[in-house]
Amino acid sequence: MINDAFEQFIRGSVIFWLIMLVSCLMWYLIGTAFFKQWQYRKELTASYSSLWAKLQKNKRANESSRGCLVNLFSQYMYSHQMMINTLAKILPLLGLLGTVNGMITTFQSMTAEVGSYLSFSVGIASALLTTLAGLVTSLSGVFFHHRLKQRAQKFTLTFSQQLSRV
Repeated sequence: MINDAFEQFIRGSVIFWLIMLVSCLMWYLIGTAFFKQWQYRKELTASYSSLWAKLQKNKRANESSRGCLVNLFSQYMYSHQMMINTLAKILPLLGLLGTVNGMITTFQSMTAEVGSYLSFSVGIASALLTTLAGLVTSLSGVFFHHRLKQRAQKFTLTFSQQLSRV
């Protein structure tokens, strides 16, 4: 009886697995963005600083070229953040979709089989699990997106100030 309920839950919650897939993609992008910021920040700083020094040596350095270098650095530091933000906003909507789907399943089981509490509980469990999964993964995505954004702003400001001193 419990195995039947579990099998019905696994089959019936395609939305839950979609939430898990989207959250894995989001976490992959978060990990990649943190790695890029951590790994390549020093390399980019050194490379763009040497380019800035060459521009100054050739008397071609101006505010426009400095702005371009800072912009290039900033774009690299902000990579993947728009997609992470989008996925973090989609996940609660998928959770809501799972809730509605689970409630529809529940009401269908109530009308079809008056005494079947097993079908009723599977529908409620599916609804609540997809809601929980969507909200928890979204909250973590929003948190790490904010953290990545803060780091990118800090690194870009530091790089910009470093170019001003050179």
